[in-house]
Amino acid sequence: MQGRTRLRGKADVVILGSFAMLGAGVLVSSFGLGVGSPASPGPGAFPATVGLLMLVTALIGVVGACKDGRTVAASEGELRRTTREIIGAIAPLVSWYPLLPVTGYVLATFFVVLAEAKVFGAKGWVRSFAVALASAGLLYVLFDLLFYIDLPRGPLG
Repeated sequence: MQGRTRLRGKADVVILGSFAMLGAGVLVSSFGLGVGSPASPGPGAFPATVGLLMLVTALIGVVGACKDGRTVAASEGELRRTTREIIGAIAPLVSWYPLLPVTGYVLATFFVVLAEAKVFGAKGWVRSFAVALASAGLLYVLFDLLFYIDLPRGPLG
């Protein structure tokens, strides 16, 4: 087993740690929207709740991954490949927020879902485009038209 390293624990901690950081970011930024009170919740109440749940569950997962005695032996090449896959899955999600003011909600969501579809191995570009278009369209209808939530418009309006 020389030249082999722990893969499971490291990968779990990296993924769950990333979700913990994302949850913390959502939680902190939601206070800028104003969370209000239990009797009169503000626009940041729901994101604060989601951010707190993400943060707590991810931290519980990190503790569990650190305590977990089970490991999967992996070569250095497998570890590098897994790290690239993790970064490839997280990078589009991280890029979504900065894309919002530039492209607007629908285009940013389309590009992120398209990238995630390709990262997770969707077969062919047509299927990936269809999934991205349907996802962005349905989320737009749900949030903008049904829930009346003003989404970032971007330069295309």
